[in-house]
Amino acid sequence: MITFTLINRNANRQRYLCTQDGVISSPPVPADGFATLSSATLVGNALAGPLRTIVRATIDGIGAVWAAGNVPAHTQAQARAILNSEDPTNAVLTNQLVPHAILGTQGRAAPTSVRWTVDANVDGGGNPVVEVRSDVGIAATAILDIEVQTASLGA
Repeated sequence: MITFTLINRNANRQRYLCTQDGVISSPPVPADGFATLSSATLVGNALAGPLRTIVRATIDGIGAVWAAGNVPAHTQAQARAILNSEDPTNAVLTNQLVPHAILGTQGRAAPTSVRWTVDANVDGGGNPVVEVRSDVGIAATAILDIEVQTASLGA
């Protein structure tokens, strides 16, 4: 199981310690190496500034690109655009007024053989979330960064 501990934050970044307990359930379950940093956690930890605009996208909207109140339902592609600056079709990051972040993980200490990955998605309510995966069977830690890549405050 992976757990998250907020270790640093400012208006442009949230940094979490990700801890993999190394336990493999019997029988193994996907949650052994997977965890979601919820929208409620992201919003609750956000200070005033660009990152707060990004993580509150469903609540407040981001201009005409991401409507407030989840109408229509938001997609993983939209979450990837605002949380990981990933928008190959330029459907979301249509101008410099759309704030966006980048996600990153870095193994923290031995064992360094444990692989970590991070992705953006939406929960059942269409809210942006962050998903973290790791190898299982070895206790390990990593740093997760969610960092704004634009100085914009949003449209």
